[in-house]
Amino acid sequence: MRTHRIMAYCPNCHVSIARDAEDCDVCGTSFGSDTWLPLDTPPSQQRRHPLMATLVFRAGVLAVLLPLAGLVLGLLIVALVPGCGCDDVLGCHGCGADGVTTFLLRGGHDGGMLAILFIFPLAALLAGALSWWARRQR
Repeated sequence: MRTHRIMAYCPNCHVSIARDAEDCDVCGTSFGSDTWLPLDTPPSQQRRHPLMATLVFRAGVLAVLLPLAGLVLGLLIVALVPGCGCDDVLGCHGCGADGVTTFLLRGGHDGGMLAILFIFPLAALLAGALSWWARRQR
């Protein structure tokens, strides 16, 4: 058996291998092609990409936060802009940003409620299923 000073790591099973190894003694992966090259750093030290489950969950949170931010912005316009007034019968009037304010208030409220009631729970459920699937595949 030959000894090697420079170590690398198998990209398939992550065990230590010789840098000039042609294949992995543990899993049998061949390193002859450009796609399967030994790794220079241990897989635990490499930058990990976020799991699909994390991305789906973040999208669900964003689906809630964006419309609610619009609602808050609409409320701030109504509260801080002089002459801006909204009521249930006449709608928004008086400040010149009537359409924007109406959109932010109505869209922010309706969109936020829709996201809280439906989109976020579905995103969380899908993220949990994707996370479970990823753990099973390891």
